[in-house]
Amino acid sequence: MKKAILGCVVWFCCLQIGIAQDTKQTFTSELGKFSIAHQSEIRESTKENENSTVYRVAFRHQDMMFVVSSTHQKNKANDIDVLLKTSLKTFAEATKASLLSQKNMTLSGAKGISASLKMEENGLLSAYRVYSKGLYLYQLMVFAKAENFKPAEAKTFFDSFAILK
Repeated sequence: MKKAILGCVVWFCCLQIGIAQDTKQTFTSELGKFSIAHQSEIRESTKENENSTVYRVAFRHQDMMFVVSSTHQKNKANDIDVLLKTSLKTFAEATKASLLSQKNMTLSGAKGISASLKMEENGLLSAYRVYSKGLYLYQLMVFAKAENFKPAEAKTFFDSFAILK
């Protein structure tokens, strides 16, 4: 009888831990003009220079890293397509990644690019999305070792992202 009760208590505790780990919360950045669902502690940073202000949040869940960067630019870009392509190219160069796939997309009227990249040096895969709306450039990144990359989790992360008005 004691074993049965102990087993039930252990099972209940494990269930509660599992529920707590999978509970999603929404983080909203009024300054960065976005919201995102997350499952663990968020780390925030802000960086200002004379042309822009960057609002960045990041969190880890299991073996994956999730990052959102919102850049408020002082001046609107003349050519959004060039801005998006340059953002993707700069990201690929900075991470020494090769481009696996790329497609154009939109979110809430914002033009964007979705891409998959592989970083050969460290065996990481990255899913990357970039959008431009008004004076804001939004970059969403998911990183994980190739064997730990879960496309469904990356999709859930991307689908939870919203641009605020």
